[in-house]
Amino acid sequence: MTKLSIIVPFYNVENYLRKCINSLLTQDIEKNDYEIIIVNDGSTDGSLDIANELVSKSDNIRVVSQNNKGLSGARNTGINNAKGDYIWFVDSDDFVKQNCLHSLLNTAYEKDLDALCFNLWIYYTSDNYNKYNIISEDKSEVCSGKEFVQKVKMPPAAWCALYKRSFLERNDLSFYEGILHEDQEFTPRAYYLADRILFIDEPIYYYLQREGSIMKSKSHKKAISLLTVCDSLYNFVNEKNITDSNTRAYFMGKIVFCFSTSLRYLYKDDPELNIKSYKRKPYYPFKINGSMTRKDVLKILLMNFSLKAYHKIVRFV
Repeated sequence: MTKLSIIVPFYNVENYLRKCINSLLTQDIEKNDYEIIIVNDGSTDGSLDIANELVSKSDNIRVVSQNNKGLSGARNTGINNAKGDYIWFVDSDDFVKQNCLHSLLNTAYEKDLDALCFNLWIYYTSDNYNKYNIISEDKSEVCSGKEFVQKVKMPPAAWCALYKRSFLERNDLSFYEGILHEDQEFTPRAYYLADRILFIDEPIYYYLQREGSIMKSKSHKKAISLLTVCDSLYNFVNEKNITDSNTRAYFMGKIVFCFSTSLRYLYKDDPELNIKSYKRKPYYPFKINGSMTRKDVLKILLMNFSLKAYHKIVRFV
């Protein structure tokens, strides 16, 4: 029985892939208990050669190749090829804690979890890394997703959790293809839909900070992608008829963040996107609620007063 499928999409990461996969192999469960699915998303450097070399040395690794579809498409391909009871999305330039799988899987199975969330290290160099500060109420308590999104301030990263494969399939949960910031769209929905979800305050994942990564670059596509995330989350709230004020506030907080960040990346003379298109969104202007921080309240007040003024300010911050 395959307990876990680890999905590792890669595209031109020849300098990082070996370290990532080796960390997944340095574990405390039998190799026939888990599989590593390396999804080649049309790499043009030496990454595929490295992947094939790793496959030849371990019988629980397999490579699935496809034309370039982006991270979302590669993860979805991994889901479609997964056999494990649980799924873990790991990015190919990051790595994970040694000998962590036995404990994680024991917890997931013992508590019959739809999702098991954990903490991470922000990794700069081998002697410079910091534990991420995740604020959480009722640590080590299993709860529903509706409770979880209000109690635990998880970062919107898909790799911060193990997901039960049947849970993803039952809820038709996949990644929105063709956009950046796909985690911002996926994780709030996944957390909310979970019947049984748990956070453990143990750093398991090493999130590498490197220059030149997609998330560190500014682009027109980022502005469009973030606004697409806003639309998708807003539609989700309405489709699921989420009326609880605290839960709606959670999703609106995500929408406000993505909306304001999208404005940061909006070009002044962008032919596809402009201030008018932001004003036409059904969730604008934003409502202020009691759970918002003072910073978010000020941000909303400025956006509601003038999107042009907000855009001018954030473009140079």
